[in-house]
Amino acid sequence: MCDIFLPGLEEAKFLIGEQPVAEYGKQFLQMGPKLVVMKLGQEGSIGFYQNEAVQSPAFRMDKVVDPVGAGDAFAAGLLSVLLDEDQPLDEDVLNICLPKALKRANLLGALATQFKGDWEGLPSIREVEQYIEGQEMITR
Repeated sequence: MCDIFLPGLEEAKFLIGEQPVAEYGKQFLQMGPKLVVMKLGQEGSIGFYQNEAVQSPAFRMDKVVDPVGAGDAFAAGLLSVLLDEDQPLDEDVLNICLPKALKRANLLGALATQFKGDWEGLPSIREVEQYIEGQEMITR
């Protein structure tokens, strides 16, 4: 009963048992979501829709200060790209915007671990875009 499902690896294992990541995507899509995005920790993330899979590498941080809020920040990064679209779950739209959405989600999830609290140190959209383009390091 959802359009977008964002499980982590441990949640996926809990729900349907030990599977290869691609099998998680396939099985969760069969349950009804139009988009399944799996958080893979240090391996980044992978999005599944229709018969497609898009993977994005993690952003490496030197140390973790506090993991609280990383999953919420990941979701915010993903949704902030998708919600810029009129039909965000349309296959043609996902073909174009899902790589950017996964990249932003991975970045925000990683950055959330760099400060105490769940949202206080998150960057502005301008800072996110600059970081992704390699222009400026975000520090708090």
